[in-house]
Amino acid sequence: MRALFLVLYVFVCVFLILVVLLRRGEGGGAMGGVFGGFGAESPFGVKTVQTLDRIIAWTFGILVLLALAIATVDRWAAG
Repeated sequence: MRALFLVLYVFVCVFLILVVLLRRGEGGGAMGGVFGGFGAESPFGVKTVQTLDRIIAWTFGILVLLALAIATVDRWAAG
């Protein structure tokens, strides 16, 4: 069970990193320029920024829940 949570945790971490890199912040974002985002409001439009913000928030919530699940499984295993 712990291995499953750890694998999910790694995938969620990588996904969160990619989504954050796609999101254009005030500094222009790390990947925003790759998709033609320089000089524009955002690389994919305003609605996409709101969607990416929601995805980031939900992904972070899932990441926290997975961390708590891993800690709980470890605690039960230590018994």
